[in-house]
Amino acid sequence: MPEHSTAPDRVEPPLAGQLDLFLNSDAAVALADLCATLRVHDTAGAQRALAALAAHEPGHRLFPAAERLVAAFTRMSASLSRAGAEDELNALEQSLVPAARGLLGRDALEVLAPLWRRVAGALAGAPFDAEHPRLHASYVYAQCLDWAGAIAAIEAVPGHASEPVLLGRLAEAHSRAGDRTAAIAAWCRLCWHAPDAASECLDAGEMPDAPVREAWLEFLELDAEPGTKWFPAYLLLGAPGLASWLPANLGDGPTSGERAFRAVRDVLQADGAEARRALQAAAPWLLEEYLKTRPARR
Repeated sequence: MPEHSTAPDRVEPPLAGQLDLFLNSDAAVALADLCATLRVHDTAGAQRALAALAAHEPGHRLFPAAERLVAAFTRMSASLSRAGAEDELNALEQSLVPAARGLLGRDALEVLAPLWRRVAGALAGAPFDAEHPRLHASYVYAQCLDWAGAIAAIEAVPGHASEPVLLGRLAEAHSRAGDRTAAIAAWCRLCWHAPDAASECLDAGEMPDAPVREAWLEFLELDAEPGTKWFPAYLLLGAPGLASWLPANLGDGPTSGERAFRAVRDVLQADGAEARRALQAAAPWLLEEYLKTRPARR
């Protein structure tokens, strides 16, 4: 289930900022003006700078990229329908992101943010289609790192907790936004209700929470070879403090993974014969892990 993101983690320095020694001075000034106006979203200024660059050096290697970006911002004033959102999304991913990276370097993401939000706005309220997961506002908001927008778009979908793609997005969005409690709760639900999807995400390193990612790698090395649905219980066993700040009703469902999670939570909160028997019944290997690690926690 890992999703390709066009949001740049590492980008090269802006090529346009390294003014070509072979440019004549008028073209160099026009190119610098073009980049400066794009950075502050001055569309009229960018149009003038593009015209100046065309007059002085129409064959410059960055002219096509600049032209695409200026055209895209010129279209911003036009309304965008839901039907047209897919074309705009494709244009962003396939053309405008590479153009902005080449022209603006590290500023590309911030400069393109209004274009991403325009597409997200056109998709606002659209039902989620698992066959076309990109065509949802949550995906688009994530591309410009608008995690609050992504969370709101996901939570507006009725039954979003039953959609593995949305649960994975929700977990990442909460984590990136700094809400570790909500992020771990979403990861737990994904493990219980869509273990294959959760495993794919975790294997791909999409968990931005380093301690949880480390726990996942340890989990994979267990001799018991448990399935992904057991990971939340193992995570709780290794980090008992989670029990006090994760939602009290987390794990209240009927799945075996949820029962194991509840059993671990109960034995951590009140160790005793009854709690241990419940953990033994839920997953004997978890009781063994608990007994092995118990002295270190005391």
